Amino acid sequence: MRVLLDEDLPVGLTRYLAPHQAEHVSTVGWTGLSNGELLRAAGRRASLAEGSAIDVRAGDRSASEGREA
Repeated sequence: MRVLLDEDLPVGLTRYLAPHQAEHVSTVGWTGLSNGELLRAAGRRASLAEGSAIDVRAGDRSASEGREA
């Protein structure tokens, strides 16, 4: 499972999430993005990394309706 930690969480938390593939927004250059922007960026990244479109917004109704969360 891939996990993206928001900037409000400590970067060091990623090491405690093994065996999952955890990254922090600061390590991928997404610090300061709104929730909606993060979801779109993560969706694009997952789509590129996995080779298929993954709807990471499924649990975020406001983002899936096109509004910023």
